[in-house]
Amino acid sequence: MHCVSSISTRVVWNGKVTDSFILSRGLREGHKVSVQKTKIYFLKNVKDDLKQQLSDNLGFARVNDLGKYLSVPLLHQMVSKGTYQYLIQKLQQKLLKWKTKTLSLAGHITLVKLILLALPMYAMQSM
Repeated sequence: MHCVSSISTRVVWNGKVTDSFILSRGLREGHKVSVQKTKIYFLKNVKDDLKQQLSDNLGFARVNDLGKYLSVPLLHQMVSKGTYQYLIQKLQQKLLKWKTKTLSLAGHITLVKLILLALPMYAMQSM
């Protein structure tokens, strides 16, 4: 397997193609890629034979789900009602753990509001 040593690219910016430039971040010459740790994800519109050929040539395992990063699912599909169901479950778990006898009603309301605001904000910022 050959390593990528340098990459030059062009992008479309405001409808116009820019001049070619060399990337200065990311993989650089000499950086090794761990084949055991690296996985490859393909969109649905990529043909199966191309998926197989690329994963075989690169030596990377194919995955259908990218998993989680910092406890937040990496989304690669359209967002639906069930996408954030894990947030509701996480909140319910936290509510069950709190000792209800030690907090007043105002304390309960404040705590629930705080958690209801914090969990979705964290999830949205992590995407």
